[in-house]
Amino acid sequence: MAEGNIILGGLAVSGSLFTGKNLSFGEFTGTNFEPDSIIENASANVEYITFHVNNDAARVADSFNTSSFNGAVYDYVLLNAGVGCRTGQFLVTQDNNNIDFTDTSTKAIGGDSTVPSISASFNNGNVDVSVVNGAGYTFKSITKKL
Repeated sequence: MAEGNIILGGLAVSGSLFTGKNLSFGEFTGTNFEPDSIIENASANVEYITFHVNNDAARVADSFNTSSFNGAVYDYVLLNAGVGCRTGQFLVTQDNNNIDFTDTSTKAIGGDSTVPSISASFNNGNVDVSVVNGAGYTFKSITKKL
């Protein structure tokens, strides 16, 4: 197991579970869940990402394997102190043939004339999530891969 990861097998939680580490869930079965919240036979991964963007070219902030996950949700902040900031949610889905994504965010604050954008693309069996026009920004995200 890689350092900084928590792998959960059988786990019962009532309330909240907080950690500064990555959480990886194995196969869920719906035996202990309410009928409207059953997750059956699904793999999931929750992680925290901090990525400093060092130029305006497309910079891969995260990547996931297409055979492991069909989509991801990124709750993010893009920040360049004194220059600009925004927060939002980036959604990406794929079926190994097609990919689609959307970004819903606050309006950018600050004086930056070129606001960074986020995109996703296929790359050798992975989905790459990239930040474009983000030189000097930091991309911070709580990411849920499903």
